[in-house]
Amino acid sequence: MVTSTFAEREINENRNFNNFQFRNKLFDFVKHLTNQEKSELIKTADIDFLSTMFVMKEDIEDNFDKEYTCKWLNVVIPDDLLQQYIEKWFDHLTKSDQISCYIDKNRLMTNARFRTAFRNYMTQLNVEQIAFLIETGTADFLTIMFVMTEDDINDISRKEMTLMVLLFPMSCYIGILKNGLFI
Repeated sequence: MVTSTFAEREINENRNFNNFQFRNKLFDFVKHLTNQEKSELIKTADIDFLSTMFVMKEDIEDNFDKEYTCKWLNVVIPDDLLQQYIEKWFDHLTKSDQISCYIDKNRLMTNARFRTAFRNYMTQLNVEQIAFLIETGTADFLTIMFVMTEDDINDISRKEMTLMVLLFPMSCYIGILKNGLFI
């Protein structure tokens, strides 16, 4: 389930989850994962699992997703693992052909503290890191996550995702032109 591309579907279609005792034991198991075990999950999990199963403590307290299908499977991210989670999730995004899907699906995107931390992570990327992302990111990642100027964030869908875009530094653009790399 952790490495599945369809974690939520696998949970919902697994007959064992119809068993009350099984569900309660799994819930208890997940609830008592140590930080080390959560760190290992973050390292090995597929983007779908990361997007659908991880929440922050205040999200559980606020009960923000009552209708969420897998709401009882909440892997709570402690503050000291938030940066690791963001780095791993962002790395998955750079390799994905379904960026919008995973952004929409990520339960943490409803959390203001997470969005702020994610935005801070992206704004701290240096020119070399951004150039690397431009060279190695998927076409979907480049199309959705990069803009040339802030004025390029003009359509409604882009404005809704303003926190999610990386400003394309002119030095990267010039370097790409010099090296003959075209997106």
